[in-house]
Amino acid sequence: MKNNEEFQQFQRDHVRLNKTRREQLGEHMTALGNYLSNNHPGFLGTERQGSHALRTIIRPTTDDAKADVDLMVMVAWESSDWRAYVPALAETLEASDLYKGKVTVKNRCVTVQYSEPSKCEVDLVPCVERNGRFYVCPNDGAGFEETDGTGYREWFNDRNRITSGNLKRVVRLLKYARDHRAQFECPSIVLTTLAGETIKDGDTGTEAVSTQADTLVTVLARMSAKLDSTPYPPAIGNPALPSESFAPNWTRAEYNRFRNIIRQMRNEAQDAWQETDPAKSIAKWQQVFGEKFTGSKGKGGEGNRSSQGAAQQSGRGAAQASAIPVTRRRNEARPFG
Repeated sequence: MKNNEEFQQFQRDHVRLNKTRREQLGEHMTALGNYLSNNHPGFLGTERQGSHALRTIIRPTTDDAKADVDLMVMVAWESSDWRAYVPALAETLEASDLYKGKVTVKNRCVTVQYSEPSKCEVDLVPCVERNGRFYVCPNDGAGFEETDGTGYREWFNDRNRITSGNLKRVVRLLKYARDHRAQFECPSIVLTTLAGETIKDGDTGTEAVSTQADTLVTVLARMSAKLDSTPYPPAIGNPALPSESFAPNWTRAEYNRFRNIIRQMRNEAQDAWQETDPAKSIAKWQQVFGEKFTGSKGKGGEGNRSSQGAAQQSGRGAAQASAIPVTRRRNEARPFG
C-alpha cells in the first residue's frame, strides 16, 4: 500500500528538521553573512549549499545531536596559495566575541558550533572565482578544487520537479534509514546523487513517481540494479561538473555492504508497497523505517502489534548482515555535500 497519510505524518513528526530549528539555522547563517560582510577582507557573499539548500535536511537521530549545514563563502581571489583561505576565514571569525571559541578549522571549511538552544553547526566553505569557474581551497590539499554547487542544485531541483517534490522526500527517507538502521555508511551527497540519477525525464506524470511510496520503490529498484551491475565502488561525480568527484573512501567490503543493504531495503519496500492489508502494510514499512512509522494519529493499531514480530525478524536479519563492523564517522563537508 502507498500509505500516503502515514508517510506525510512520518515526515512531519520524525524525519524533517522541525520548523524552530530550521528558523534558528537560517538566523545563524544570516548573522554569519552579515558579520563577514563587515569584517572579512575580500568578502563577496554567501550561498547556502547542501541539504539545507536542497531541502533534504533531516532531524538528528537524538535530541542531543547537532544539525549541520553548509554555507559557501565567496571571497575575492587574493592569493595563488590555496592554503591561505581557510585559515584567513577562521582568523576573522575568532576575532569576534560572538564566534571566538566556537571555531574549528578543517581541510575545506571552518566550522562554527552552536550549543543550546539551537544545537547545530555551520560549515563555512571559502570559494574563489577565476575566469568564470569556482574553486574551493583545501588548506592541506594539492591545489584549488573546482566546484559547481549551483549547477548541482539546479540539476537536483530539475529531477525533483519531475517527481512533483517526491524526490527530496525520498532522499530524506533514505538518510533517515541510513542514520537509524546504522547498517551502512554513505555520505549524504553520494546518497542524494545516486537517488537523483535514477529519475528520468520520461517519469513525468507516471505512477513511478506519483507518491512518496511509489518514488521510494522506484529509486531503490533502479539504484539497486545499478549497484548490482557495478562490482567495485563506482566513480560518482557532480552531474553538473563530472570532473568533481564525490566518491567516498569505500573499501570493497564497505561498498559490498552498502550494495547489500540497498538491495535489502528494495525488497522490504517492494513487499510493503505490494501489501494490500492496511495493518500488514504498516508493519512491513516498519521493517524499513522502524516502529515510528505508524498508523493514523500516531497509533499503529494492529499494524503496530503485528510489527513487533516483524521487527524482531528484521533485527535478526540485520545482525546477520552486520558481519562487517560499521564505524560511524562524520564526513567532513564537501563544498555542498
